[in-house]
Amino acid sequence: DQPPEIDGLVDPMWESVPAVAVPLTRAEQDTKQPLSVNLHAAYDSERLYLLARWPEAQPATTDGTANKLTIHWSIVPDFVHCSAACHTAYVDAQRRVQAVQAETIPQGGTESLLAAGGWENGEWVVEWSRPLRSGNPYDLQMVDLELDYPFRVKVFEHKMNQPDPISDFLHLRFEPAGEGP
Repeated sequence: DQPPEIDGLVDPMWESVPAVAVPLTRAEQDTKQPLSVNLHAAYDSERLYLLARWPEAQPATTDGTANKLTIHWSIVPDFVHCSAACHTAYVDAQRRVQAVQAETIPQGGTESLLAAGGWENGEWVVEWSRPLRSGNPYDLQMVDLELDYPFRVKVFEHKMNQPDPISDFLHLRFEPAGEGP
């Protein structure tokens, strides 16, 4: 009934939206605990709202602004690896979300999305929203809510010579309120 306020805080509204635990795969030689991102999604007639949460004991420090989380949307399902719309969250040296950008590959424009969040007490919280239908012809247009929309989740750990953890393909499925995850 009421969209969440995009302020980087976990509003009571999010507590009523079931989270999906998204396991991320690290390099095979990595013996650390597996990483999982809890992802919430909600929508209204105009926008998709997302909340991602995952643990990290002590994030690596960065100078300036660095990418931290990316959602890779498949624009053309048959060409998943070469046509993507990405939502990339950028954080600053104080571990606060500076922006979430909607970017496309092939390059077709970049749009700033409403976003907030950061790292505190061992957990990242990133909250943002995007229009279901954007003015960018290269972006993913979520015009048919009967379709599933494939995507992947990637967390950037900024560790030398180690690939960042990424999920397998998942599918966003729109369901009316009260019908479950």
